[in-house]
Amino acid sequence: MVEIVDGREDMQCARFFETGKRVLPRSGIGYPLHRAVKRMSRLSALTLAALASLLSSAAFANEFLPVPQERHATPADDVTLADVSFAEMPAWVEPEPAFEADRRLDNLQDPREPSGFHSQLVDSQYNVVNPFAPESFFAIEYEVINRYGVENYSSFEIEFEPSHERLRLHEILVERNGELIDKRDDARLDILRRENETDELTYNGYRTLAVLLRDVRVGDRIRYSYSVTGGNPAFEGRFEIGLHTDSEVPRAEMSTRVLSAVGEPLLVRQSGDHVPLVQESRDGVLVSSYALRQVAAPGSEADAPPELALRDGIVFSNVDGWDEVVNWVLPFYTLPATPNDELLAVAARIAAEHESRAARIGAALHWVQDEVRYFGVQLGEDSFRPASVETTLERRFGDCKAKAVLLMALLDALGIESQAALVDTSRELLAPEQPFRLRAFDHVIVHLEHEGRSHFIDPTRSYQRGPLGSFSEPDFGKALLIAAGSRELVPMAGDREGGYRLVEKTVEFPSDAQASARLDVVTTLTGSEAESLRYNLEYDGQRQTARDYLEYYEDWFGDLERVGDTRFTETDAPSLVVREQYRIAALWEEDDHPERYLWVYADEIIGQTPELPDASKDEGRRHPVMLHHPTRLVERWLVKLPAARHLDDLDGRFDTPWFHFEKHHELSADGRELTVHMEYRARADRVMAEDLPAFRKALDEVIDMASFYIEDRPPETQDMGSVSGWLGNLVRRLAAGR
Repeated sequence: MVEIVDGREDMQCARFFETGKRVLPRSGIGYPLHRAVKRMSRLSALTLAALASLLSSAAFANEFLPVPQERHATPADDVTLADVSFAEMPAWVEPEPAFEADRRLDNLQDPREPSGFHSQLVDSQYNVVNPFAPESFFAIEYEVINRYGVENYSSFEIEFEPSHERLRLHEILVERNGELIDKRDDARLDILRRENETDELTYNGYRTLAVLLRDVRVGDRIRYSYSVTGGNPAFEGRFEIGLHTDSEVPRAEMSTRVLSAVGEPLLVRQSGDHVPLVQESRDGVLVSSYALRQVAAPGSEADAPPELALRDGIVFSNVDGWDEVVNWVLPFYTLPATPNDELLAVAARIAAEHESRAARIGAALHWVQDEVRYFGVQLGEDSFRPASVETTLERRFGDCKAKAVLLMALLDALGIESQAALVDTSRELLAPEQPFRLRAFDHVIVHLEHEGRSHFIDPTRSYQRGPLGSFSEPDFGKALLIAAGSRELVPMAGDREGGYRLVEKTVEFPSDAQASARLDVVTTLTGSEAESLRYNLEYDGQRQTARDYLEYYEDWFGDLERVGDTRFTETDAPSLVVREQYRIAALWEEDDHPERYLWVYADEIIGQTPELPDASKDEGRRHPVMLHHPTRLVERWLVKLPAARHLDDLDGRFDTPWFHFEKHHELSADGRELTVHMEYRARADRVMAEDLPAFRKALDEVIDMASFYIEDRPPETQDMGSVSGWLGNLVRRLAAGR
């Protein structure tokens, strides 16, 4: 299946839970790092799905990637094949000749890489002489090189939005052994409506023309071309054409023409390696063009900051500054002069129940989050224009634009000023060469000032609680405030703590060596940490979540029994508190060592340390590695012993430019109660490529420090079997399998 990825035509709303990270790993004692279980919450999976959706609908319009995929669609009943016809190419198009003999890949594609096709041509042409009625033309050629290609790339798809676009097919050709075969008569055409868009909680008006070719053979070269007339009326004569100047796959040829009116604004912005652009005037038309040959696929580096890893691209636009974007959308986010009666009643109730301004802001946000579900109907102009307050209240659903306007109106009814803020959830607004203006954004949130500080709040999030300052706030790097006089991007609060986790564990050793030990765990979660778990509790339920926790400990200890129910309690803080109790049949380690012993690992902290890309790829890396920031985790152990025992590795401190770790202990006068306090705090959101070796070494050291040692013998006893100092470190490394 060849999937045509045209540029994003709408301001898609990512229901994006930025800090929805792991709720587990849970902690364990006596087990090394390589046994740690790291369970990603469904919330994180939804985050990744949202990101994938955003990336697949990126603003660049010439990717044209053949992507094998199953079809999840149903026939469209509102658009028929009569609305899509074969036609002659528009007169303004100058197509690249079909199936040129030298249009082949020059060993750019590694034969060891799995592939069923060779991409030979993407010819993209745009006519914005009349920007109110834009036109575009595309011709695509590729060669089917093996049986896999025959099975997967004998069809292609073209997306269009029939409310304002008209699709016309021009060619469907196959070249076989020098013979040209016209496939327009025997190709099967279907108009489909995608069903998977509801997975992203949006409904848009896009339809898909699916074309199935008959009698495709290995070695065939396939070409198809089509044109699209019309543009979204919400742009009101503005245009922005974005094209990659590199390619996801090796490509023999990429050519582009853009026709615009002489004397009218045409801004050209490039990112990455710049392409040579040729411009000439013909009868009042400015023709801008470039052609690229033997385009290699760009290399990628795992976990690179998106603003530093922008692919090469070029943008043609008649919009220059950010103030022009503000002036365009400001009317969309201007509140009506007459407040809505229902919102006034809600505001009165909030004001009566909450005294402080911060509490009222939080209450207004949570009302919009909880009372109006997220769902986007993005048809035509609705892709950019938010629904009215009345429409959203009547539907009780809305996308990011509608929910932002609703929250602004509710805050206004409370006497609190706010503005819409346009953001890019991939953080590419941080890029110094960000080439887009109109299409630079994929999400809308709300900005306000409180006690001299800027705050950004997201009404599409869920499971947040409490006043402003007690819940997580999104940080996408930069935002564009939609307010009169706004001319530049503004930084978001990159230093604000997103969430906090305090884990308090009590281990009680019995006086009878044969009896079970008891483990009590109390976990206090705030901010994004609490929000993630609230989601899990609704999705999985308390019973399943408690079972997940139990299974985790069973994996550590084997013979383990839960005592009572695992309890999940909301507090007024607001925070979410989890209480667990277990009995462990065998806690001490017994092997060839003279005495029983136990290494207690701070697996909550160990599990929080960054996971880095393969070290073998450090050499030659250009970009930094992203780190999760901000992060703060406190793990506190209380160990109750029947008698004073030998203890070791109880204190330490480790500071780096990237993170801080410390541990210290307190011991009761009789030596029977030991408290070890450990804390991990991230200090940076990235590590530079040249610092990766030092960073990896620092991680190993902090993992070594995130534990302490108990030996089942009196503290005053000393013999050659004592596990302490350098010998303790050696034994610990052996036990950890490192």
